[in-house]
Amino acid sequence: MNELLFRVENKGTQVLNSLRLYATLSVAGEDRQHQSQVFTVDAGSFALVPVVVGGYAQLDGVADIRMRIQHAPLN
Repeated sequence: MNELLFRVENKGTQVLNSLRLYATLSVAGEDRQHQSQVFTVDAGSFALVPVVVGGYAQLDGVADIRMRIQHAPLN
């Protein structure tokens, strides 16, 4: 297992909650998606967000990562 740490910045004036970060890697031609826990970023601040990525034998030493952030505020 590998833990990747990402810095997520909120340049806005309102708190952003119920965020989740997704990291997708291509391993042997197959996309593997990994996600963070739900997190919050205060206004004008940042959060360091860990995403755990499995150790794949077919994963090259250097790999492209596609990132996506999802904001699903609670009603």
